[in-house]
Amino acid sequence: MARDEGDPLACAPKRSAEEFVSEGWVAVGNAVSRRMRELGLTQIVLAERSRVSTATIREIQRPKKDRHHNSRTLESLSEALEWPRQYLDDVY
Repeated sequence: MARDEGDPLACAPKRSAEEFVSEGWVAVGNAVSRRMRELGLTQIVLAERSRVSTATIREIQRPKKDRHHNSRTLESLSEALEWPRQYLDDVY
């Protein structure tokens, strides 16, 4: 169904899902990915170490939408990545 000229959304700019992700989550995802490369970790190994699911790790690494800020998850990942417990919380 095509939008007509009377539709207020017809002229709304189209945005990708990535445009709605906060800068904090992008920074966390980049930090996690970089550190995994530095330590030579896979998502599976990080999941085992942190007790965070691979699906959650994948979502954090490549955020498509804003997530709820869960300090416990970030703390578990920080420790598994050999950082201080609050590291990723501070990055966020």
